[in-house]
Amino acid sequence: MSSIVSWAPLSAGVGWWFTELGALLPHNVRVRFAGIGETDRAYWRDGKLEQPQEAATQTPVLSLAPSEVMHHCAKLPLAAEKTLDDVVQFEMDRLTPFAAHDVHFAARVKERLPEQHLLEADVFVIPRAKMKAILDTCYDAGITPQRVDVEDGLGAQGRPLTLYTNAALSMKKALSQRIMPWLIGLAFISGVALAAAHLHGKKNQLETLRTQLEDTRAQVASLSHLKGATRSSADQSALDLKQLTISRVEVLEEITRLLPDDTWLTGLRLQSDDVLLTGMAKDAASLIGVFDGSAFFSSPEFSEPIVQDAQSQRERFSLRLTIDKRPQT
Repeated sequence: MSSIVSWAPLSAGVGWWFTELGALLPHNVRVRFAGIGETDRAYWRDGKLEQPQEAATQTPVLSLAPSEVMHHCAKLPLAAEKTLDDVVQFEMDRLTPFAAHDVHFAARVKERLPEQHLLEADVFVIPRAKMKAILDTCYDAGITPQRVDVEDGLGAQGRPLTLYTNAALSMKKALSQRIMPWLIGLAFISGVALAAAHLHGKKNQLETLRTQLEDTRAQVASLSHLKGATRSSADQSALDLKQLTISRVEVLEEITRLLPDDTWLTGLRLQSDDVLLTGMAKDAASLIGVFDGSAFFSSPEFSEPIVQDAQSQRERFSLRLTIDKRPQT
């Protein structure tokens, strides 16, 4: 069965799905997921990476010393507590020298001032360029932080002050142990079902082909029996048709024989059983009687009015004839 089901594409697909889903999560949701599955911790102090020797994972949480980040105490409306991260992000260019898209940040409520309808919030900020340099150093050391916190800093409800979250990695570690066994089992069952359906379909196809083959053999035998009779009948029909059909040579000879000496043609067109004659005649009207008396033609009629040609003093005509079957003798 291992030849039917391959786990590598399934694992890669699930990983891609976690990455794309994690990128769509809001900041506060990514922070909630960040703490799941934490097993180890590394530190960034005085511009250097410190990792315990007994580290058991290559995806630890990275803690930044407070001296590595900028700290700002901001006074905000008391109502901002429920959406503190969103409010700080919106006010970033007012609270710091940076725009929100240029930094990573974390915020927590320091003190509430209900008499003034205000609250004081600690805002920790690190430029994205500096964060990138720190993460690059971690990657070079062979570790991939699942999130980056402010060392010894706690926010609302005791959650860490998270500056950066690798949401895809955190979610994958948290959910893969629950989802992956089900996906593997589903893939195995699907593979067995597909193989059984494939074999059943092949069996049905084989039975259908056998039935079609027997029917074809019977049809071939019947066609062979009819072939001789059909061929002789077709030969006789062709002979009869040939005997009844007037050839074009005979048509031309009959036209030449019937035309008066004072008449000449400027055009002759044979099409199926019709003949169209155009030309000049001394008495064009008399041509109707000439061809009407022929055993080869019937229904002679002018397709256009007779016109007197002033230059030749003759009549211009266009005469249509119908070719009859060969006269019976």
